[in-house]
Amino acid sequence: MPDDVFHIGLRCAAPRDVIAWQNHLFQHKVVYHNEDDGKSRRLFVRDPNGIRFEIFASEQARSSEDH
Repeated sequence: MPDDVFHIGLRCAAPRDVIAWQNHLFQHKVVYHNEDDGKSRRLFVRDPNGIRFEIFASEQARSSEDH
């Protein structure tokens, strides 16, 4: 992974999908960090190689051009 890449983001369609991922990670005893600022819900997890993934959903609609 390039040095300038901080993490890989995976956007869910709705906050309930992030909650489902959180439950899944918890059931499988995967260490994660969660954040919820009232506008978006985010989970951060590292894979076995140390690559950081963000699983997130925002309450606000996003455009198809948003990456």
